[in-house]
Amino acid sequence: MLRKSKSTSKSFAILSIITIIEKVLSFVYQAMIAGMIGANSTSDAYFTAAEFFVLIDSTLLSALVIVLLNMYTNKIADLSEKEADLFLVNIVRIVFPITVVLSVAIFIFSYPLSYLIGPGYTAEGRTILNSDIKYMALVPTFLSITSVGLAILRREKNFLVVGLKSMFLSTSGMIFVLIAHFTSFPKTNILCFGYVLAYFLYMVTVCFVTRKHRLLSPGLPQWSVDEKRLIKMLIPLVISNGILKVSMMIDKIICSTVGEGAVSCLTYSHTLYYFVEALFITNLSTVLLSDFNELSANGMRNEMANKISKAISMMILLLIPITIITVIYRYEIVRLVFMRGTFLESDVLRVGNLIMIYSIGFVPSVISNIYMNVHYAKGKTSITMKISLISIGINIATSIILSHFIGLLGIAVGTVISIVISVILYSSSIQKFIPEYRGFITTKKIFKLLGASIICVFCTLLVHSSIKNYIISFITGCGVGCISFLAMLLLEKEDDVKGIIDFVLGKIRLCR
Repeated sequence: MLRKSKSTSKSFAILSIITIIEKVLSFVYQAMIAGMIGANSTSDAYFTAAEFFVLIDSTLLSALVIVLLNMYTNKIADLSEKEADLFLVNIVRIVFPITVVLSVAIFIFSYPLSYLIGPGYTAEGRTILNSDIKYMALVPTFLSITSVGLAILRREKNFLVVGLKSMFLSTSGMIFVLIAHFTSFPKTNILCFGYVLAYFLYMVTVCFVTRKHRLLSPGLPQWSVDEKRLIKMLIPLVISNGILKVSMMIDKIICSTVGEGAVSCLTYSHTLYYFVEALFITNLSTVLLSDFNELSANGMRNEMANKISKAISMMILLLIPITIITVIYRYEIVRLVFMRGTFLESDVLRVGNLIMIYSIGFVPSVISNIYMNVHYAKGKTSITMKISLISIGINIATSIILSHFIGLLGIAVGTVISIVISVILYSSSIQKFIPEYRGFITTKKIFKLLGASIICVFCTLLVHSSIKNYIISFITGCGVGCISFLAMLLLEKEDDVKGIIDFVLGKIRLCR
């Protein structure tokens, strides 16, 4: 039986608000580190060690959440919530000792690990990095319990708690930065204390919110068909996530061959691209995965096909004007965010051109993520692994080839090409196990979007050329561009736009 739950739009709105707050806190935290601790061996060691544990989180434990969400939802549909809870309790009994062993191994082998993740460190920096790794070794153990709890919260659409992890990290970090600055407490390792505390507090919060499920019940773990199936689904997903991280590292390696400052420019452009990705693509994927799992578990393929089409259509309406505005105001965006100190106008041009290419990938990226989550919901993790391998192989090959002809831009073009290829592969795969899905766009809708896009480009360019102050121009251009795009779609009687307006007006009436 389907449960009564929050709407997708409301869940997406909650996550978007949390993301904006988290990004602001993260920026403040970064600024506090720079201002109160500086750029030295302490901050370098912290960022390097934190990146290592992010790798563990994003490859192993994030994959565990996705697989558990799928299996937990299906167990509730097939059996009962009590049986599903017993399954998760058993998973905690299996995963917890494994991550304890992993934490102990990281603690013991922290010194050779410091050479692996920071080969160029000085003796002083290596000492700090080594001790940071030792202190942070507890993080995988905390995350193992948290990951199982997150499967429950994501099914229940409790995205308020789901989205708090980064806020915990920033807030806890800021507290310890202030302690280091205003007291005589040693600054060495101070940042990693805040990092570990944040993960501990987040684990406690998740356990408290999911306390009725009694995830920490004592007992011996048991192996059954379900646990074997979990591993079978988990391994391809871990490989896919790991390959993605390796691909990002390879992009940096390729980038280092095209000139001085190229790696930094690529990193800056990624920062701005990932903001849009986190706000729209990642948040929507988080919400939709819960919906897709629910529909899949109850065999509602027609509803699932309709939800796929609706989600993609709505995101296209959001991301097309954002893409147009980003392309037109690419240099203004870079100046606004980075243009200070030693950041030169030549750097603005390079980063701006990269952002222009990456922004073209906004729409295909969201489509690819939605399709990928459909595969997760259907338990097709082996297919996502194969498509990830093909996509990343194309990304690396095209980036290497194009970088020889157009330099730094070739890497961004290679990334966009690989995303488009993944959309084609995912679309072909979905047709096989959800034949009810007929695609997300019609010829009539293409012409509507084309007309609205032309109006948006014209109006935004008019503002861009008329207002000289780039901050005022950017703010005005955003408003005029989005309004003109939606207004044109309204004139064309686009149903999705009318649906958005009716939804907003309905909420306003309820508030009254």
